[in-house]
Amino acid sequence: MRFALLTLVGALVVGAPLGAQRLGPEMPRPRLAASADTNDPLAYLEHGMAIITERAEEAADAFYWAARMDPSSPGALYGRRVALLMRRPGDLNNYMIGNRRARENPEFRAIDSLQLRAQQLNPMMYRSLDRVLLYTWYYNDHRRAGGTMSRREYEREIQYILSSYPPASRAFLMYGLGQFDQAIIEYEEAIKRVRNPIGLRIERARVLGLRERYGEAIEEFSKALTALKARDERRGEYVVFYDSKALVEHSIGLMHLRAGAKDSARAAFGRAMTEDLAYYPAHLELGQLALSENDSVTAVAELGLASELAADEPYVHLLYGKNLAATGQHEEALGALRKAVTMEPYYAAAHFALAASLEATGDQAGARAAYQRYLEIAPRRDAAQRATATAKVASLAP
Repeated sequence: MRFALLTLVGALVVGAPLGAQRLGPEMPRPRLAASADTNDPLAYLEHGMAIITERAEEAADAFYWAARMDPSSPGALYGRRVALLMRRPGDLNNYMIGNRRARENPEFRAIDSLQLRAQQLNPMMYRSLDRVLLYTWYYNDHRRAGGTMSRREYEREIQYILSSYPPASRAFLMYGLGQFDQAIIEYEEAIKRVRNPIGLRIERARVLGLRERYGEAIEEFSKALTALKARDERRGEYVVFYDSKALVEHSIGLMHLRAGAKDSARAAFGRAMTEDLAYYPAHLELGQLALSENDSVTAVAELGLASELAADEPYVHLLYGKNLAATGQHEEALGALRKAVTMEPYYAAAHFALAASLEATGDQAGARAAYQRYLEIAPRRDAAQRATATAKVASLAP
């Protein structure tokens, strides 16, 4: 039986670029339950997760809308990637076996760019759907061969088979099942058995991070980083994004940050920028780290650099604009906030921030319109901000 561990450890298609369009053409909105809030990105995220195995096309649309309503959601981007791959059995097979057609397919490269963006938002994200993707691939083979098992029966069979495979396979299975402690043990054993364990070390480090074993995670990431540098010196520039040195340094920085070692985190984010001058998440992390230390000057500078590098990320423009506003620079904030709402008209948080800055600059009519737009697209659970916006619409001059 085939096993695509390395495909799922990272992304198969190399060098996936960020496209001019963040998510592609507008998709239809899936129908949610009558009680669901159609302005809530979490409602679409949960809907996509619930139906992905049975209706992957609709799940992809649900994740699309979750990502539009909340561009800061790594789960929505990652979920859309998985759902798009699962839509068509033939395409999924080409992708998983890694043939030339898959490597050169622009659609696959665009799909993988979603994974890149998700990992840049959160390198430690738990990829809960990797197992679903693998099981779907196997199940499609079963059906093509004339098999008659139900999906649930087949998944039980596959789980049993994988549990008897070598440690790398078992580690992947344990990770997918959320059994992180056992996954850590299996990854450790798998590392001993392969000549090039870089990907396995990175995965083990991520699971250690999920278990809040930060010191061990840093050690494992550091070993992987040393091996990456040695490999790249031998081969020249390497283009697979999922094990880029910048992403690994970013991960190390996050582990230091969660362990409370801010200076070490700052140093790691700095090294990430050295590895990749265009790696905007490092500036984003440094900006937010400066905010936590009440260093507004550094925060604004770093977030400004992030917004220049991440020109097509509304979330970054929102953060930059909000922090300009927090320092009283409302006129300057308007430029960033208008970029955010123009780039993503369904981003409720950006409309609220824009309204506040318009109000601060004396543009009551503009502020009222922005608050009104916010109310049209904001989820019900944002009760406090909705109450503020409602009061502003009533009090500001049209």
